[in-house]
Amino acid sequence: PYTADGIAVWKSTIYVSCQKLGYILIFDRDTRKEITRFYAPGVGVENLAVSEETLWVCDSTEQTVYCLDRATGEVQFSVLTPFESPTGIAVYT
Repeated sequence: PYTADGIAVWKSTIYVSCQKLGYILIFDRDTRKEITRFYAPGVGVENLAVSEETLWVCDSTEQTVYCLDRATGEVQFSVLTPFESPTGIAVYT
């Protein structure tokens, strides 16, 4: 019922962050059904990027980038950014 803040796509999996819910929701692209959800690691609006087995989360309020296992949602590590209010994240291959 709330707006999506961040969206990332990996093959047939869609990741959607929602600050009001406090979750990152994972959907199957083909069936449009929710597969699972992870607790959002931060408290602010979170933007997403995905690469291989990693889900990258950028929290604008906490000024932090989180590295999550995209299968389990477990935080691998986090890094405080030097930016006041980061609003996006991208992965360079």
